[in-house]
This record gives sequence, structure tokens and C-alpha cells, in this order.
Amino acid sequence: MKINNFIAINMLAAFAAMLILTATPSVAQDETNLTQTSYTRAKQVLDAAITAQGGMENIRRADKITIHYKSVNHPLGQNAAFNAPPAEFIRIGARTMIDYSGGRYVTDGQSNSPGGYKFNFRQVINPKRSFSIDVNQNRRGNTVLNLSPAAQANIRFNLLLEIPHLLLLYVSERTETLRYSGETSLKGRKFQVVNFSAENGTQISLYFDKQTGLLTRYEQIVSSSLLGDVIAGGEYSDYRAIQGIQIPRKRIGMFNGAITGNNEYAEIKLDFAEGEELLEVPKGYIDAPAAPANADVMRKVGDGVYLIERIGQNYRVMFVEFNDYVMVLEAPTDANVSKAIIKLIKQTVPNKPIKYVSFSHFHFDHTGGLREYISEGATIVVPPGNKAFVEQIAKSKFAIKPDALALKPRQPVIETFEKKRIFTDGKQVVELYSIGPTSHVNDMTMFYFPKEKILFQGDMFSPLDAGGIPPIIEINHELARKVEELKLDVETLVAVHSGAVAWKDFLAAVNNSAQK
Repeated sequence: MKINNFIAINMLAAFAAMLILTATPSVAQDETNLTQTSYTRAKQVLDAAITAQGGMENIRRADKITIHYKSVNHPLGQNAAFNAPPAEFIRIGARTMIDYSGGRYVTDGQSNSPGGYKFNFRQVINPKRSFSIDVNQNRRGNTVLNLSPAAQANIRFNLLLEIPHLLLLYVSERTETLRYSGETSLKGRKFQVVNFSAENGTQISLYFDKQTGLLTRYEQIVSSSLLGDVIAGGEYSDYRAIQGIQIPRKRIGMFNGAITGNNEYAEIKLDFAEGEELLEVPKGYIDAPAAPANADVMRKVGDGVYLIERIGQNYRVMFVEFNDYVMVLEAPTDANVSKAIIKLIKQTVPNKPIKYVSFSHFHFDHTGGLREYISEGATIVVPPGNKAFVEQIAKSKFAIKPDALALKPRQPVIETFEKKRIFTDGKQVVELYSIGPTSHVNDMTMFYFPKEKILFQGDMFSPLDAGGIPPIIEINHELARKVEELKLDVETLVAVHSGAVAWKDFLAAVNNSAQK
């Protein structure tokens, strides 16, 4: 009897446990899971958009495309002055070619910008080899740059942003990252917004027109080195059907509320024929020699005068040791570059503060690291036209990625000068010349070392990355005239981009160009 009771009790316990186990999922199912709900709603919006775009079958059939553009870029921080109208970089022969299923991407096109600049860098993503070349050979010459996996991912994704139906195909392969943000209204139109994560970690918001289902807008939050937290993205408009696929006629780029690109889809072909011809490195191009492992980053070019090379994206900075302080010339790229330079300066010249900083011109690639020096307490020395720029970037909000100045805010200390300012301690001499306006920018400063006979400048001349002088352009003639007017005795011309050349060789090239 006791044994039977024991068995019965255990059977009842087991049954009760089964009831609990079987009941648990139904309890969970009754609860609202916001993550699941968000994903399900986003997937519904994406599926409807794919249908509106032409349907998945048509999209997969149209996964090869060639687009020729009529376009003008307005890159932020490249205008004539910080508060001037946007810069205009006219694009000639701009095109993008994609073979989505084959993993092959090609883009090129010449950009013509103020000062006579004409650049065309072709980028090729190919399973066999991914690379970039300078088509005009007027900056990198005939050297080939191999693209890293990270660079490939960024280029690939940025090109997909040009083509809505291929972007949706890409998103459909990353549906686990989809989330629904809700509905919103813009310019009287209603949109459904979903978010997803790209392979490079970028978080993107996609805006779908609620009436048509078509992708109309994309956005992301970025942390700009100078402007802080900003919204970047683009808008598609004027869709029309090509072989069953909805493709826009226009796309604009946006950054911080400004239009950074006007792109008209002038010609569209649903093939990759042109791209096939460009997948291999052209004849005449060579692999760039690897930099020696022990290559110096810094060179002493005079008594207390130093040149820092190969930083960021091939930029250069000079710094000068005075009796009681250090002066830094140029603040390129971003905060990380400035941190590395400040560390190097303090190792080289210990116990002397960085008291002054100046830069050639305000363009963002030349000033992206300026906030680090403001944080250090350095005085920024500029022509009057750049004072408002320094004040504005010092006030930028950095909530996403706080930099040193955001963590410990301080007002910038700014000193302005007209035409010329000399820094000297009796033995060390640096002369600053404000030589604007130029065809490149309104306020331009160049730095002259009379003892060393060195002239340091940005963007008025840049030698080829591999050495040598590229074709002479308008801004080069302006530099030669300015040096002649100022009667400067120059032996070495040092460029923020790409290094140094002998002044006599530069001047010979300018004079030869003038005679043609």
C-alpha cells in the first residue's frame, strides 16, 4: 500500500510538472515581444516595397546595371568660405556598374573643381582583385592601390545606395537586422520607416512612401570630425519603369541639411558590359612599392623644425620648437590623427606646451583634427575670414562619439592676422602669409621658413604621390605669382599632400606650362 501511494504521488508530481512545462510557452506567447513585433512589421514593409519596386523575380533578373550620370557634387567643407555657397564639383563621364550576384562593382568619373583640379579615381571590386587607380594620373600617378576588405565593404554599400532595387535586394538578405521605426510625414507625404544594419556596421533608416511603397529616402546618423552629430543620406525621385523595375531619374545626396550631390540618371542599361572591360588593372600601371617597415614618420628639416609625414590619408604636418613653446602647422583628417601627432610632439619636445596652431585653409580634410588642439588650449592663428569657422566648429555637439573638447568644453582662443605675421624667439623664425583670395578658397595661408628656405602650403600644389610634378593647373600659377610678389627665397616646396619638390623644378614646370 505504501509503495502504491509512493508511485501515485510521483505520478501526480510528474503530471503537474508536465502541465507547468506545457503551459509556459502559451504564457510567453500571450506576452507582447516588442522586438518580434518590430521585426514582423518591418518585414511587411520591406516585402511591400519589393513588390512596388517590380517584384523579387524581376529584381533578381535585373541584378546587373550600368548607370551614366549627369551630376554635380557639392562636398561639404570644400566651398570657398565656411559660410559661402556650396562648392561645385562638375562630374564628367561619371558612371557606376554593378554585377550584384557576381560581386563585381566598378565606378569612375572625372571631378572638375575650382583651381583647375581634375581627378578621376576608378574603384574596382572584384573577387579576383579589388583596386583603385588614378585614371588621369595627376595625383597618384600610375600606381595601383589595393583595397582592403573594410574599404571594399564601404565602397560596395555606398554604390548600392545609388540603386534602390539592388539596395532592397541587399536588405532582403539581412532581414534579421530589420526593425520598424514607425510612420512620419515629410513635405505633406506619409512614410513608413524601417531600419537595418549594413555589413560595415552602418545603421540605415529607409523611408518608404506609404502611398506607392517606393523607397524615397535613406538616412544615417554619423559623427563628423568637425560638425559632430549630423544626419547624412539621400533622396530618390521621379521613378519610371525599365523592364519591369522601378528606377529613379534623380538622386540627391544630403549631409547636415545641405545638398551634397545632384545626380541625374542620364542613361541606364540593365547589363554589366562596360564593367567587364574595367575589371583588370590597365597596362602601364604598377603596384606601389611597400613602405619600409622602419620608415621614419618624422624628419627634422631644420634647427627645431620638423616634418611629420604619412599620416591619415597621405597628409603632412609641420611643427616648430621655440624657446618656450611649440607651434603646429596644419591639423588634418580627424581627432585620431591629431592625438597621434600631439603624442609625437610631446615625445620629441617634452615640457613645452603647444601654444599656437595654424592651418593653410579651412577645408575639412585640412582641419578635421583642429578640435583636439582647441582642447589642448592652443591659440588658433588665422586670417579674419576663418575666425567664424573656428568658433562654429568649437561649438559642435558630440553626443554619439564625444571627443576631448566635448568631454571638457572650453572656448577657443583665436588670434587673427592680416597679410603677414612673424613668429620668432630671436633664433627661430616662421612667417605666415595670408594670400587669399585664390581660385581654390578665399582665405589661404602659407608658411615660410626663411632660414631653411622652405615653403609649406596646402592645395596650391601637390606633387604626385610617387614623386614628380603632375600637369600644371591654374592654382599652381597663382602660387608661383604669390611667391614672386612676396620676394620669398624658396628652395624647397613642401605640400600637405604628397611631399616635397625642389622649388626650381616646380617653377620650371610652371614656366613651361605658361609657354604652351
